[in-house]
Amino acid sequence: MTNLVRANIQTNNFIEEAMDLIEEDVNGTVINEGEPEDEVSDEEDTRKNTLAPSKQKIFKEDYSIPKIMWEIEAVPDWGHRIAAYTEDQKRFYNEMVPKINEIKGIMNSASGWDLLVDSKNDQVKIETKRSIRGNNLMRAQGPIDWTPEEIWRCMCYKPLRQEWDINNDYAEFTKKIGVNAFMYYNKTKKKFVISARDFATNYLINIEEDGTLIVCGSSLNPHEEIPEKSGIVRGATPISGWVIKPNPQNPKTSYCFNMNELDLKAPIPDFAMR
Repeated sequence: MTNLVRANIQTNNFIEEAMDLIEEDVNGTVINEGEPEDEVSDEEDTRKNTLAPSKQKIFKEDYSIPKIMWEIEAVPDWGHRIAAYTEDQKRFYNEMVPKINEIKGIMNSASGWDLLVDSKNDQVKIETKRSIRGNNLMRAQGPIDWTPEEIWRCMCYKPLRQEWDINNDYAEFTKKIGVNAFMYYNKTKKKFVISARDFATNYLINIEEDGTLIVCGSSLNPHEEIPEKSGIVRGATPISGWVIKPNPQNPKTSYCFNMNELDLKAPIPDFAMR
C-alpha cells in the first residue's frame, strides 16, 4: 500500500516543462461546453450544490469527450443546470453531487489518521485510515506552485501521466454524461506477482466560487458498464479524487489534497506491501 500511496502526489518537479508541451500540443484550441442557448429568466438562484429543479435556462450540450479537459464549467446550482436532463442522467448527479460534499469531509477530517509520510522539505503529508466502509483510505496533501487549472491541465495531459502516477498503465475518459460528468477507465501496471487492477469510475468535476477545483470519482453504481478483462482484477474506489485550492495570498499557487478509498478485491501478498 505504501508504494501505491507514494505514487499519487508530487509537487513541482515537472509542471513547468509540462505547461510548455501542453500549449504546443493543443495550439490554443478552446472548446466551450454548456453555453446557454436561451435566457428564460433573469432571476438568480443562490442555492449551492442543490439538485432541486428550476426553469431558468436551456443549455445546449456537447456530449463528445473534449480534447481540452480543463475547460470545466463552474456550476453553482446543479438542480438548475441539469433540469432538462433525462431521468437516467439525473440519477448520476443524484449519486455524485453528494460525493463532492463527502470528499470535502474527508479533506477536513481531523481524527483517526495514521501518518505515513511527513516531508518537511516538500511540505507533503500522506496519511491513511479505515474508511466508514472498512476500506483503506489515503489522504495526501501539499503545496504546488501553480494554479488549480494549470495543475489539472498537467494531470489530463496523457504523455506526462506517468511523471506523477508511476503505477498507471492506461487511463481515459470513455463517455461524457452531462455537464462536468464523465465515465473514466484506468488500469494499473502488473508488478511481479501482483495482478494489474482496473477501475470503472463515475467522475464529476466542478470549480467553486473561490476557484477551488474539485475532481470527484466513485466506482459505486457506474453509469456505464465496462466489461472486466481476463488477467486483470476489477478494483473498487467508493470515493476518490482531488481538491485543489488556490492560495488566497498568492493566486498563482495552490494547495492540493488527493484522497483515495480503495478496495483491491483480491489480496496482495504481505511481502509486496513492504
